[in-house]
Order: sequence, then structure tokens, then C-alpha cells
Amino acid sequence: TAPSVTPTDPASGAIAVPINQGITATFNEGMLSSSLTSPATTFTVAGVPGTVTYDAVTRIVTFIPTAPGGFAPSTVFTATINTGAKDLAGNAMAANCIWTFTTAATADVTAPSVTPTDPASGAIAVPINQGITATFNEGMLSSSLTSPATTFTVAGVPGTVTYDAVTRIVTFIPTAPGGFAPSTVFTATINTGAKDLAGNAMAA
Repeated sequence: TAPSVTPTDPASGAIAVPINQGITATFNEGMLSSSLTSPATTFTVAGVPGTVTYDAVTRIVTFIPTAPGGFAPSTVFTATINTGAKDLAGNAMAANCIWTFTTAATADVTAPSVTPTDPASGAIAVPINQGITATFNEGMLSSSLTSPATTFTVAGVPGTVTYDAVTRIVTFIPTAPGGFAPSTVFTATINTGAKDLAGNAMAA
């Protein structure tokens, strides 16, 4: 089965996109990284030089503009992921995925922040096998959260970290047998390694 793109960020037709924002697309299955990044001709933004990275954990591919200042301001751009993109079985995209967006006049220089967490700080009676989540106020660079998974941690607990670009939710799943130790206080931390799509880090 051919792979497909589920959401993009920005969405097609979006306006006021910061000129320094990375452009992302999430696939519905694992992709062959080299088909997206080596060389970086599969995911392009017309007329804009850039670098492309792929996060295998989240299945998110990211285009980062490398022109000084990023994208030109107040301009319509067309992003394309072509049929060179292949899944891990070697199946190519059935058709090009094309979307447009319009940039803002300025760059994004605001640090991202976490809005709610689940469980909330101070919560009690949290199930020992529950994933721990935090929701960001804007789109995040998935690799800053998952590769390696040292940005979102729970002290003393091994785990895996995933990020959902649609909901902007990052999730820590404990991997120790049985999950968390029972009747124990744990401290979760998201550190300043977390970056938004414009490269702004979390404030301390």
C-alpha cells in the first residue's frame, strides 16, 4: 500500500506563517528516511533552499529554510512531497502531495510553552501504566523531543517519547516492567531542549 500524508503544518491555505518556521508533514506509516533526505529533493518548497530531516518515531518529515532570514515575507509558497517518498516496504507515494501557505511579515521569536499536562501537577492516584502527556501552545520540532528522548523525562524511569503534530501533544510512556512504581511520587520534566518549528527553545 502506498504511503500517504495525514496532516501538514502549516495546513494548506494557511496564512501568517512565520518566515522562520519549519514546514512539516506526518506520514501514516514509517518511511524510508533516505528517500526523503538523501538527497533532499523529495520534499521541497518552490524557490527556497532548505534542509530536510525525518523523525522515525513520529513519522514527521521537516523542511527547514536555509536562506538568510528564512522565507520571504508576505509571500505565497508551494510545498511538495513527490513520489520519490517511499515507505519501509519500498512503496512510493501514489501522487505528489502539494499544499500552499502564505508567510507573515515577521519571524517567530516567541518561546513555546506547555499548556496542560496530564496528569496535572500534584495529581494523586495516577495509574502505574499511564502515559504522561503535555500539550504545547504551538507546533514543535519533533526531533527536539524524541531524538534522543532526553528532553521529556520522568526522573528515574526509563521510557519512550512520541509527539503528535496534530494535537501538539508529547507523550512519555514508561517502559519498565509494570510501568511506574506504585504509591510513589515522580517528577516529570520537559527541558529547554524542546524547540518549536521556528527553532525557539522553551524558556527556563
